[in-house]
Amino acid sequence: MSRLSSLLAATFSLSFALLAAAPFRAMRQKLGMTQEEFGIRYGLTLARVRDWEQGRSAPDGAARAYLRVIEKEPEAMPGKSVWL
Repeated sequence: MSRLSSLLAATFSLSFALLAAAPFRAMRQKLGMTQEEFGIRYGLTLARVRDWEQGRSAPDGAARAYLRVIEKEPEAMPGKSVWL
């Protein structure tokens, strides 16, 4: 892969992760929780919550489905570690 192609791919990946971060952060804030509280309540590590919100990584397919359920029915989800 050329240097330009590598830079474009990295830029696209970062842009995608940052776009995905905003709705996740908004959902957590709508629930009135800190990053730590959200992680504890829904079984996510604090590092994972931070990485998603800061665009360092994005939730995979299963995590996105889990987050959609949390968004729709926040009280229905377990409060134990499932996504460590």
